[in-house]
Amino acid sequence: MPHRCLEIQEILLIIGRELREISLRSLANFALTSSVVCEAALDALWEEQYSLVPILKLFPECHVRARTMAPPLLIFGTGQALEGVVARKSWVHAQTYARRVKYLEFEGCDGGQLSYVYGRPRRTGYTIAMDSLGGLLASAQGEPLFPRLRELDCIQPAELYPELLLNMPTVFVPTLRELCIAIGNSEEHIALVRSLPGLCPDLTHLVLNCAEGLQAEWSDTLQDVILGWSSLVTIRFPDSRAASLAHLGQCTTLERMTITLNDNILADDTVSPVAFETILEYFAVEASDPTLVERFLQLISVVPLRLRAFDIQCDEDARMGAYDVRQRNLARIASALDPSIVEEIVYYQEGGLNESWGAVPPSALLQFTAFPRLTHLALDCWIDVTDNDLATIAGALPELESFSLDVHAEYDEDLPRETRTTLAGLVPFAHHCQSLMRLCVRLDATEIPAVSDAPEAEPKIHHPVRMYFADSDLEDPVAVAAYLLRIFPNGCSVARRPPSGGTFSPYRDTFDDDEQYNVNTVGNWPAGRWSEVYNELLRLQQL
Repeated sequence: MPHRCLEIQEILLIIGRELREISLRSLANFALTSSVVCEAALDALWEEQYSLVPILKLFPECHVRARTMAPPLLIFGTGQALEGVVARKSWVHAQTYARRVKYLEFEGCDGGQLSYVYGRPRRTGYTIAMDSLGGLLASAQGEPLFPRLRELDCIQPAELYPELLLNMPTVFVPTLRELCIAIGNSEEHIALVRSLPGLCPDLTHLVLNCAEGLQAEWSDTLQDVILGWSSLVTIRFPDSRAASLAHLGQCTTLERMTITLNDNILADDTVSPVAFETILEYFAVEASDPTLVERFLQLISVVPLRLRAFDIQCDEDARMGAYDVRQRNLARIASALDPSIVEEIVYYQEGGLNESWGAVPPSALLQFTAFPRLTHLALDCWIDVTDNDLATIAGALPELESFSLDVHAEYDEDLPRETRTTLAGLVPFAHHCQSLMRLCVRLDATEIPAVSDAPEAEPKIHHPVRMYFADSDLEDPVAVAAYLLRIFPNGCSVARRPPSGGTFSPYRDTFDDDEQYNVNTVGNWPAGRWSEVYNELLRLQQL
């Protein structure tokens, strides 16, 4: 008789998901152990799918023309099609499994399976004929193929076949809550976008990518489409025109927004105040050129933006731009935000820095002391600071949970940086910022300063602190580890990489997860002798 906990479907599903991550064989063996666990195991097996191929193979009418060849020969032409009329009993049989699918992601623009995945060839790839999917509708009798589908991710193909959604609404919708889709500027793609509010009326999460940049004539159409939902909470928007953003301010349910800047913004000479009906939790800006950020901030900073988190990240391979905009961009950020609301500010201009520009003065950092509610501050654009500047930041921002300064860049290590901060600059954070969990700075750790017994140097943090120091110089890893543990006596460790973004970011960050680092596949730590400091901290805290 099975244990009573195995009668709880939620527990069985958690076990099934864990086994699926190990291997499908492990999950299959689990399913065969008992009829009690079979249903949960099938749910775990089918709830995430990455093409339409497994579903189509459930239909006896499906005819597969696939060529399999042993490596190194590569496969480019394979096909999968439904022939004849799909019988109703075939539909009912497929529903046994299709109704379990909750997440569907497409590799190919037709919903098929690519011959390559992340550069590695597969033995078999599939393409799917659009008329084959259309044939499903005859046997569907108005029912959706995936009646419990919640997430559809079509962002991987550069452009999705619009007819995949436009002509077959009952295949994928209306149960969708999250949709990620890549579009172009064709009439077919715009028609697809126009139809989305009607196809999936309860959508809460929408990602629209347009690699070539949305043309101006489609801007108004996209604005009206967004307002067609009364449930939209999160959006990734391919139109950075100020008028479009001002229009989005009318969306009362919106909480999180990401926009991608492109050259089209340079032709926008309209200054439109951007005022959102509610306080946005997260506003992120992605740019290929930092000069576009300056133009964008100039357009929208007419009234203070009411945001909790404001993140700007320029691509790692961003164009350098004709002139240095770092200091002006930071100043515009400081003036564009409502200091009584904002809790997170991130500005990463980590690529394309001209060494002749020199470092940005410390005032660019210190201006953010006017934001007393900041819990996360991360700047990476080569700022010249001293220990006194760090002390000013720590004293003015006591609610800081995460502070990161000039450690994110990995491609500008040849810049003539003059590091004037030392280990002593960490002490004020230990004293003033009682909630601090992440501390990432460049410093000169070649000398070990004395630890003061004065009250103003007493550590106030009662939990472990995660740190990162890039390739900062040091000479004695054992002494550095002892010093760090002295100022953070409740525990500390050194990460292998800097944080990837802010705490409000939707992307998973492995900054705190050492188990995700596999030295056999990734190589040694990229931060010089700081791996020795990491090992010594482990040893000291295990004593």
